Order: sequence, then structure tokens, then C-alpha cells
Amino acid sequence: MHIANVRLDGVSLFQVAAPTAIDDPDSQSNILPIEWRVNEIETHLEKIVNSGIDPNALRVTASTLNNQEVIIAQGKDWKLPLMTITELDRQIDSTSYSISEIAKVKASKIKSALLEANRERQPEHLKQQLFYLLIILVAVIIISLILRYLQILLKHQWTQLNSKNIKNPSTTQNNDFPDGQTSIESYQETTIGHPIRKHLPKLSLPQQKNINLTLRSLLWWSQVAIWLSFAIFALLLFPQTRQAGLWLVGVPVSFIGILLVLSISKKIIDILIVYGLHRWSENDAFNHTPNQRITLRTPTITNVLQEVTRYVVIIIGILMFLDAIQAPLALVLTGIGIVGLSAQNLIKDFINGFLILWEDQYTKNDVVKINGIVGLVEYLNLRVTQLRTLEGELVTIANGSFSTAINLTHQWSRINLGIEVAYSTDLDQAMAVIEEVAIKLQHDPIWGVLINETPTILGVDAFGESSITIRILIKTQPMKHWDVGREYRRRLKQAFDQANITIPFPQRSIWFEGYSVDT
Repeated sequence: MHIANVRLDGVSLFQVAAPTAIDDPDSQSNILPIEWRVNEIETHLEKIVNSGIDPNALRVTASTLNNQEVIIAQGKDWKLPLMTITELDRQIDSTSYSISEIAKVKASKIKSALLEANRERQPEHLKQQLFYLLIILVAVIIISLILRYLQILLKHQWTQLNSKNIKNPSTTQNNDFPDGQTSIESYQETTIGHPIRKHLPKLSLPQQKNINLTLRSLLWWSQVAIWLSFAIFALLLFPQTRQAGLWLVGVPVSFIGILLVLSISKKIIDILIVYGLHRWSENDAFNHTPNQRITLRTPTITNVLQEVTRYVVIIIGILMFLDAIQAPLALVLTGIGIVGLSAQNLIKDFINGFLILWEDQYTKNDVVKINGIVGLVEYLNLRVTQLRTLEGELVTIANGSFSTAINLTHQWSRINLGIEVAYSTDLDQAMAVIEEVAIKLQHDPIWGVLINETPTILGVDAFGESSITIRILIKTQPMKHWDVGREYRRRLKQAFDQANITIPFPQRSIWFEGYSVDT
């Protein structure tokens, strides 16, 4: 059994049913297919409407003809059978009415629809609809001009941001980290009112440019949506074009609307993510985590959350598209199962990537050791980690391919330096010189800010073949231990030279057995 809607001027009146060829092998000779039945009924209705209706003379009644319930429409000088009510029509009816009662209900609906269709075709009604259309058109033009004016303002602000970028080119370097973040307060003051501005984060110049582009895109899509909605409204307003309007809503606009809604939603979510994470970073939401660490994590978490929302939006878009084309649920579930089985490694990467971020194992700009590879974390998302080695190689590692990651720069770094001196050296004097150089470096106005604590002399650490090792520990800011260590070694060599402390080098004595030299 097939079911379909009977429509007039694009408006659904009721449903009718017809058996399929499998249900009734003799359907071609006895009962029309569902498409033929619907087309026949709709053709009769359109013929009545187009021929003109006298509302006072129109009658739509249900009567019995050849032991079948038939709906008949008639006017002053015409009479036309519209449809026959069958047992299948009674089966699809949601009520417990008999066939004759269903025929009376459908006859009443048909009469009301014919009268409404006739009313909508009268000159007075068409003039009224044109008047409404003109008012809506004026409103759309005004709104469109306002949106255009806002676009011009944003474009002017974009020019101002570019001019600031040219004046301060350094702000574009390393803009994801504190050293590269530049708050453009003057820009915010000229564009945002004071009551709102105090609740907004101080965004870097690239972030402000990104928001500017996002807002301009939203305004452009809003204009498209407004004019498209107006076109649909205009088509739906008149019965002659209503079918085209309904087709436009049901087919292309539904897909365009999906893209539009998801695109706008994604951009708004991105803005909210940036706003929320910057507020979190500024307010130091988690007191147990140093604010500097939060600041370092913010860009990475921002990128990852935006990437996650992109995946979510894509999945929602696919589901909405499948719903729009009325894809079978079994097919959808099968597709999800196949994708899930084929993406097990990808899911593992995503889970590990989430744990890396949640537990703050490392973030962008940390130096880590993964699978024996040491490098700077240049990029991190839920799926992969990219390391830049000292040789300049970019190594991409799947987050699910390792179980141990060694972070060399988490919150602070340390210089673990073993200093070798000769066996003839006065160890107390050597340790005093080592400590003195470290203390002077800590109090240096340039290098001291990079050292977190007073250096620690551990003392004599080992006896070697030709030297004694004295070990010192110096705690520094993250990633600054290499710079501080090089400067400390330079100063220590100069101090050893002044104190006549020898840094030994390997020496060998060679003996030749059975060899003598005649003098």
C-alpha cells in the first residue's frame, strides 16, 4: 500500500492510499497507482478553481454511487466527481470513522480549500497581498542597508588593524604566546562601549582580525538569508507561485539553510571559545595551576576546541542532510558502524589527545621527548603532535602511538651541570668559585630574571679517570636552561682561569715492552 498527499495550490488537504502492484496484481485494470490517483484528484481541483467558482452555488457532497462512496463537486451549470473513498483510505485514517463519514469529512475539507483558493484569486485579495509584499520589501531593504553599513564599519576597522600591524610588525610573531600577545586597548575603546568593554578579554591583534573577518562573514550570510527568505515569502504569498516556493523551501533551500545555520553556528562558537578561554586565562580559574601555564595552554586548547566543534558541526550537517533526503535509518546506522570500525586508530588518537590536554602533559611551545625524539611542540591537536627537532626536522607523531611523553620544560627547567676539575685542585676553592659565579649570574639584571631559585651546589659527585666531578643545579624559567647554561659555562671558564683552576683533559702514558733506547 502506498500513501500520498493531495494538494491544492501547494497546500496539503488530506492523504489517500492505493495498493501497490504486488498487493494487487490486477491494479492496472481495476485501481490506479497512487501517483495516477493523486494527479487525477488534483487535476479536477485545479480545473474547478481555474474555471471560476460561485461561492454561493458551490456544493461538495459525499454520495453513494455503484455501492461506493464518491465525493462530487457541483456548481450552477456543472457537476464533477472528484474521488472515490476506498477501504484503504479508511485504514490510513487516524479516526474510527466509517467510509461514509470519512467521505463527508474530506468533502468538507475540499469545499473549504476550493473557497479559499477562489478567494486568493480575487483582485482585492491580490492587491492586499501586493501591499503586504511591498511593506516587507521596504523592511528588507532597510535591514539590508543597515547590515551593509555595519560591513563598511568592520571593513574600516580592518584597515585600522592592518595599519597597526604595519606599525608593529613584531605583534605578528609568536602571537599564540605571552611574548607575542599585544592588547590593542585603543581599538577596543573606539569600537566597544565601556560597560561591555570591561567584560571582554584583551585580545591579540591576530585574534581581533579573526573576529573582524568572522563578523563580516556573518553579516554577508545574514544578507543572503534575508533576501532568500523574502524571495520564498513572495512566492508563498500568491497561489499561482506557491508550489514553486514550497519546492524552493523543500529542496535547495533546505540544503543551503543547513550550510548557513551550521556555518554561522560554527563562527559564533569559535568567538565564544576565544572569549571564554581568555576570560579563564585572565581570571586564573584554577588556582592550583600557575597563570603563566594557563596562558601557554590557552592557544592550544582554543585550536583543539575549534577543531572539535568543526568535527561536531560536520557530523550534525551530515545527519541533517540524511534527514532531509529521508535516508533509511538502517542505512545510516550501518554507515556509522562501518566508519566506527575503520576508524579505531583515529578514535584512539583522539582519546589520547584529549587526555594530553586534560592532564596538561604538554602543550604548544613545550620541549618534549616522545619515542626517543626530542623537539619543540610546534603543533598539537587531538590526532597528532608535531615536533620541530634541533636539526629543523618536523616530526609528526600520532597521539595514540606512544604511552610515555617526557616534558623537559613543564612550568620550569633545570640546569644539571657536572663540572670536572683536576685531582690536584683544592675542592673547597673550586666549589666556592662555582657557587660565586652562579650567585653573580642570579643577581645579574638581565640573566637573573630567568633564574627561579638560588643555585644549589650538590658537592663532589664522582671520581673519574682524570678528574673529579662537582655537580650544581640551577632552576630556570621554562626553556631558558639552555641560554642560562651557556652563559654560566662562559663565566665559569673565565673565573677558573683567574683562580688557576685546571679543567683536566684526558692523558695517556704509552709503554713499549722489550724496547730500549741506547744513549
